[in-house]
Amino acid sequence: MTLNGITLEWKDPSDLPSMCCRCPFFFSGSTNAPGLSSVSQKGICNLRNMNKDRWADCPQACLRLFRKVFKYPEDAVLVVVLKDD
Repeated sequence: MTLNGITLEWKDPSDLPSMCCRCPFFFSGSTNAPGLSSVSQKGICNLRNMNKDRWADCPQACLRLFRKVFKYPEDAVLVVVLKDD
């Protein structure tokens, strides 16, 4: 399944992320490169364009969206469109 250009490897609802840092849409400045190791507590959610804390619980809006992924065939390509008021 592909959602907004990111391939999701989730097989059942128990694979859904419980924290933002486990979400494939969360990007932080953390790196594990030798000599450059740094852990960032903040990051950005590429799906919702929001600054998020690394250990924050996954928002319900995201979980609702992720649960809908299982209703589509495995080779489906989904695109999320944000409504701007």
